[in-house]
Amino acid sequence: MASFRDRQGREWTVLVDGYVLHNTRMDGGINLGEVFAGAAKASLTKENVAVDPAILLALCWQGCKHNARVTSGKVDKEDFLRMLTGKVLTDAMEATVAALLECFAPPQEADKVDGPLAAEGLAASP
Repeated sequence: MASFRDRQGREWTVLVDGYVLHNTRMDGGINLGEVFAGAAKASLTKENVAVDPAILLALCWQGCKHNARVTSGKVDKEDFLRMLTGKVLTDAMEATVAALLECFAPPQEADKVDGPLAAEGLAASP
């Protein structure tokens, strides 16, 4: 799992899954489809991808909302975003990108779906 440490040494785990992607779009108005389209275009043209840091920060916040400090109310969105400066900011953005890549990684053997979904043709093929 992707994580980073803040200046106080607290570890933050960034989890990106379908729920987080949905909330980032619905709550934050962030269109990750545009980011992916830009990345795809850049890979075809061999250009660098410039991603607005605010997009990664919105995704990072959504991906960290499951952490106990947030769920208990000890850290809110403003506190969280204000602690992201300097090395902590770059570490948080790197962890967010890593979590996003994990979310879209091809399934491993152990992740493949068996059972009713496999019978309906919704599982990954062997």
